[in-house]
Formats: sequence, C-alpha cells, structure tokens
Amino acid sequence: MGNKMNYEIIKNLNDQTKIAKYGEELFVLKEIPLSDTDMYKKLINLNCSNIVKFYDTVTIDGCFFVVEEYVNGITLKDHIDTIGCLDDEQTKYIALQICNGLKEIHKLGIIHRDINPNNIMITSDGSVKIIDFGISRTVKRNQSFDTEILGTQGFTAPEQFGFHQTTAKSDIYSIGVLINYMKTKQLPGVKLTNGWLSEIVLKCTQIDEINRYDDIDDLIKSIEKKNKANHFFKSIPRFRKGVWWHYIISIVYYITLFVFLLFSLFTGISAKDSILTFGFFFFAFALPVPILTNYYNWTSRFEFIKNKTRFKKILIQIAFACLSVVVSFICIIADANP
Repeated sequence: MGNKMNYEIIKNLNDQTKIAKYGEELFVLKEIPLSDTDMYKKLINLNCSNIVKFYDTVTIDGCFFVVEEYVNGITLKDHIDTIGCLDDEQTKYIALQICNGLKEIHKLGIIHRDINPNNIMITSDGSVKIIDFGISRTVKRNQSFDTEILGTQGFTAPEQFGFHQTTAKSDIYSIGVLINYMKTKQLPGVKLTNGWLSEIVLKCTQIDEINRYDDIDDLIKSIEKKNKANHFFKSIPRFRKGVWWHYIISIVYYITLFVFLLFSLFTGISAKDSILTFGFFFFAFALPVPILTNYYNWTSRFEFIKNKTRFKKILIQIAFACLSVVVSFICIIADANP
C-alpha cells in the first residue's frame, strides 16, 4: 500500500470518491474493499489505452483506496445527451474501443459487470475509456452464482440477478444494450435499432448466454464483418440512402443493364460487334442515369461546373446525357458499317 501523504485531497465527490493532487497532476481516489486489492493489482499492471489507468493503492484513515488517472472528458451519456443519437460509424468506433478494453481485462479473468453510458468516458482527444470497476469481479472456479446482485438496471445481464456466475458473456450482453442505446437512447426491449447493428444487438442480448457471441474477439469480428458488408451495399448507386423505392428502381435498372450485357455478348458476330452493341446500350441507357441524377455529386468535382448556378448545372447534366446518347448512335453506325 502507498502512503496517503503522497496525495493531497482537494475535493470529495462522495463518501467513496475523492479528487487528489500529486505534484501538478490530478488523480481519482476510490475506496475499495480489502478483498478487491488483488484484482486492482492486476489492473495496475495493465497498460491499455481503453481502460482507465490505475497507479497505486493507498490507505486513508484506515480505508483502502485505489489511485486512478483523472480522465479529462465527459461520459458517453453526457455526450449523447449533447449531440443526440450516434450514427453507425460513431457507434462502431466507440463499440470497438470498448471491446478492446474488455478484451484486455477478460484476459486477466476480470469481468466489469457494469458497462453503461455513465461508465464510458469520451476523452478530450476523442478516445474511449472504460471507468468504474467498483462492482467488477474475478471469475471464481467452482462457483455457480454471484454472491451479490449489482449493476445498472437495463444494462445488466440476467445472470447477474443471482441465477449463476457472471462471465465475459455478461459484459457482451451489456455491450449489446449499449450499442442500442447509442443508436436510439432506448433499451432494446423498448426500441430496437435498425440496420446492420440490430443483428449484433439481438445476439449480444440473448437471455441464454449460450446463444451470445463466444467471446469479445467473436463480437469484434462480427462488427467489422457486418460493417464492411454494409459499406459495400451502400456504395452501390441508389442504395446508399436506404430508401425502399430507390431499391426497387435500382434493382430494375441493374437487371436491365445485365440483360443488355448478355444480349450484346451472345448476339455479336465478333468481339468488335459485341463491344459496339454493348457500347450502344451503355451510352444510351446506363450512363445518362448517373449523369442526370448527379451520382456521387460529380458536378462538384469539376472546376468548370461546381461554381455554376443550380439551373446551369442542370443544363450541363442534360447536355452530357444527350452527348452520351449521341455516342450510342455512333456505336450503332459503326456496328452497321464494319
């Protein structure tokens, strides 16, 4: 144990938490039971950017305290209260950093047991840290259930209510609830997020832990895999905004283009004939659509167009679409006069 004289207490946040100063640096001192000192010794030796840093344990007036870094930032709850629900990219970024932190403590046999928006800090530089290990525990062999029922209501896995011992899958349950909260500010049972993250939330929050992800690595792989698939899907023209009628029009458009491609390949007498036939379909039907719909905002990528008025941009779009049709007829003439 360290000596209390090393730290100057400058503020009592509550009976168990104090702000202390050592030299010019600020620290947080949290009272801990003697039985938790072995767990905190493991955390003191842990070096993970996504876990609040623990430095020492000290005694103050006969009580044991752990010394941890003072995090300059705000809680995830305050962050969401300020800016509103997060988008998929922000949610994925925060979730993966939390997973990285939990992965490291799980290796030590430590379960956090209270992952919720108040125990996640967003630092001033945008990184994410897990704080408050007040009800964390180490996995005990030959123990069938937890002796204490603790945790934040709504974010706590069912097994924490005394049915059997909590494991790493209990933290996975809480991450699922947290992901849903970041997207909707609601618990999954009240309002389930939509999109690719909903599948992850549902698997994380299965009542029977056997049906959840096997471990944090499994969850990380799922987040990254589904996110890549979602990005690919949304990179397809007219699929990015998730509007249902865009999907219908796009599917018809792509099927038609595919049929034109097959037609040109199988009806052409020669390779040149096939190329010219497809060129006609491409310039007459495929290319005018992205030109007229300003696909990827192409009119803002060229100096001679981007500063024009909206009316002039439309005229230019029509002109280029007409030029594409002209090229298509050139392909017909070239094909007809070998």
